[in-house]
Amino acid sequence: MDILGGLEVLGKYKRLGEEVGRGRLEEVSRSIKPFEYPEGTRDLVAIDGSHTFVLHLAGLWLALIRVGALHYEFRGDYRMRELYSEESMAAVSLHEEFVKEQDGLYRAILERGKRQGNLHTYMVGEFRRLAELRMAGRLAEKLSDTIIALDGPLATPPLEEFSSTMEGAMEACRKNGNTLVGVSKDSNTHSLDSLFSDGELLARLENGEGLFYLPVTPKKAEPLCLHGEVYFARLYPGAKRWFRVDIGVPRGEPEGVFPQLASYARSALCPGYPYPLLEAHRYAVEVRRMEEVYDRILTDLGPRYGITPEEILRGRTDAEGGSKALFHRDLDLLSR
Repeated sequence: MDILGGLEVLGKYKRLGEEVGRGRLEEVSRSIKPFEYPEGTRDLVAIDGSHTFVLHLAGLWLALIRVGALHYEFRGDYRMRELYSEESMAAVSLHEEFVKEQDGLYRAILERGKRQGNLHTYMVGEFRRLAELRMAGRLAEKLSDTIIALDGPLATPPLEEFSSTMEGAMEACRKNGNTLVGVSKDSNTHSLDSLFSDGELLARLENGEGLFYLPVTPKKAEPLCLHGEVYFARLYPGAKRWFRVDIGVPRGEPEGVFPQLASYARSALCPGYPYPLLEAHRYAVEVRRMEEVYDRILTDLGPRYGITPEEILRGRTDAEGGSKALFHRDLDLLSR
């Protein structure tokens, strides 16, 4: 198939999606609920995490995980009151001697990772997700009358450690009057029964300049445990982009949650997306931009543990865990 053939196929299925989608858009429109900005706004804590691989040696990947929680208030503009941060190391390997020294959680994540591909990336991503949930739980115990916003859906793998950590955070939120939500940056799901993804379909809606939310019933596409009610919301007037928002606490009261979230989604930098979550993401991903720091620390400290500077240089990785010393990378550079 050449490029013209590929575009012809794409155009065909786009037209088919539009034909089927018209009726679906009408049905969706009837379920949409409008809301207004609130008179007063509660504080919001935005939590996001990231990781970077720093070394791959002897069949073991070493990664650094960072989780940040940024506490904001809104009084006409956004002001950060406090920053909570946690960094930890994760080691991932299939080596039999290493695996048998790890706990049951490690082995359970490893078993699931074997079905996912990119094993080391998947496993560290799960360790990071658990660290984010633990941060949410600690802050839910510490704070009251606050919105705690996690990056991504309120869904966990079917593992006891994840479920109990999420449920603990939710219970602390109920006890202290906090709201727990998860906001997804992107949504390629098909819960709205269209050939288009949910995000693509909702972008085609014409429903005025107001603020709206839409309750949906997610389809069970993979064995994840859902811990909240699922909605799509347009949190900025006239914006084409809708975001998936999972509400874990309180249940059945979206009309009280979305006005508060919309107050934090007015920034021109990311209209419709809560600004504190943007800043939390910026803070977390800085962990991937400190290459020179990691080079210096590893080469200085490695010899204490029998790892030579030459081995460190050969084992240094990019953020995704790929070796920097692979010859094909040199060829790529020469070919530019």
